[in-house]
Amino acid sequence: MSVQMRSSTMLRATWRCRAFAGLIFACSFFGGRCKTREDSTRTARQLQSFFEQSGEALEDAYRCKSYLPVGIVRSDDDSQPRMCKICSVLPWAREATHDQICRLDVSECSVLKPGEECMVHCRKPYYVGASVRALCPWDNSESNGGGLQWTEPSCELQCQDFETVPQGYVLADGVWTCAENYIGEAVYECIMGDDCIARPSLTGCTALVHCMAPEVDLCMLDMSSCWMVPSGGTCELGCKSPSYVGEPTIANCAENNVDPFHPLNWTMPDCKPSCDENTPVPAGYELFANGDWQCADTHYGKPDPECVVSDQCVAEWRVSGCAQLFPCVAPEDDVCRYNMSECLAVRPGESCVVHCRAPFVGGTSVATCKEHNTDATQELAWTPPRPPCALMDCPEPEIVPPGYEKTKAGWRCAAGYVGSVKDYCEVDAYCTARTFLGGCAPLASCWPLEVDECMLDASECVDVKPGSTCEVRCKSPYNGSSALAVCPAGNTDPWKAVEWQGGQPDCILESCPAPKNVPRYFQQVG
Repeated sequence: MSVQMRSSTMLRATWRCRAFAGLIFACSFFGGRCKTREDSTRTARQLQSFFEQSGEALEDAYRCKSYLPVGIVRSDDDSQPRMCKICSVLPWAREATHDQICRLDVSECSVLKPGEECMVHCRKPYYVGASVRALCPWDNSESNGGGLQWTEPSCELQCQDFETVPQGYVLADGVWTCAENYIGEAVYECIMGDDCIARPSLTGCTALVHCMAPEVDLCMLDMSSCWMVPSGGTCELGCKSPSYVGEPTIANCAENNVDPFHPLNWTMPDCKPSCDENTPVPAGYELFANGDWQCADTHYGKPDPECVVSDQCVAEWRVSGCAQLFPCVAPEDDVCRYNMSECLAVRPGESCVVHCRAPFVGGTSVATCKEHNTDATQELAWTPPRPPCALMDCPEPEIVPPGYEKTKAGWRCAAGYVGSVKDYCEVDAYCTARTFLGGCAPLASCWPLEVDECMLDASECVDVKPGSTCEVRCKSPYNGSSALAVCPAGNTDPWKAVEWQGGQPDCILESCPAPKNVPRYFQQVG
């Protein structure tokens, strides 16, 4: 390759290096103008893209494979004079860690000619320290290591003061400590973030918090002073008045408590329901000033009182043992026979007199309600069981029912009726005495005879009167003798069928004509 061609190759490589240097050193770790992590990421992508697009030409320039015949003369394997042209901080930037990018300012060392120097500084404002000098050797080549020669400066990280001091910390005489109502050991750190911005940090102090109040029966316990008990504090846990009475207990929150869910240390006070003279007494009971109980006059039993607290947190008496007294009830049967007017509301232990109600006559009876009756459905007890009330005179019926007629000898069944007359005296629904007649039933024709209508003709056996007969004949083509059927005398059952008298007709089918149409596959023989 000629000197001119080598010069051209070197110039192209140098142009690419300078173009890339202008791209890279415009960003934060070379010029201090990148403000976010996204800027640094974008610059890193541009750096990678530049190396991929520049390819072997950029690598050749860095590795001193493009030369010009100027400067210090050296000899290589082909004995031609050669010298490396440029130095760059790009190889270092490609391998640098995030900490180095944030800590060091190499913006002055983008591209150097052999023999040139640049300064590497600690990046302000977050690092302080002495700058160092970087040198591009006159004989920069691969054989002696190549690239800039420099040593990283010693840089100390420093943070600006807090704009707002975190809650829970105080600074006194240059030392950070935990504030009042906080516990722990304050630890100050200056931390470099991913965005190359150093920020102060304080950790180690935790706020003291109140203990959590227990879940209790709020009808029973007074928690008014125990809802927000601070660390190391106490409260009084008492019975809620006026529904409960009892001695309070002391609850406490543990020292140095930092857990808002840590419960109070407490014991349950001995609380009892409290009913006083203002507490209403249930109906049916009486409470005396000395505390004694008894059933009211309207009740009977032995009182068993208990003071309880309702779901509405109100103390009330719940008393059992006394049942309400009820009057006995008069029987509802035979209301026309007995006069119960004196016995409608007989109180327990009392009696009444039962009379016969007209037109009944007879004696009287005493009905008693048992002592201490508590059953609202209890009937009166009779002594003797029932008074002997009877009907001595009964009027004749105003309208004679069908089937009956009156003679000098008394009542008998009318024509067309049969039976034995029975007359009796009863009261109707209106408690009026009446003579009732019974025993006579109307005569009824028998039910028609059921026969084989193809063989027998029973047309005369319809509506056969009691004691009458009918003749049943054989129906053509049957021949034979006829027979008689009879409806029993005095029949009163309309569903009673006519009965055979002496047996059924003997009907025979003597001859049968040949079929008019002989079925297929049949023929007459003989």
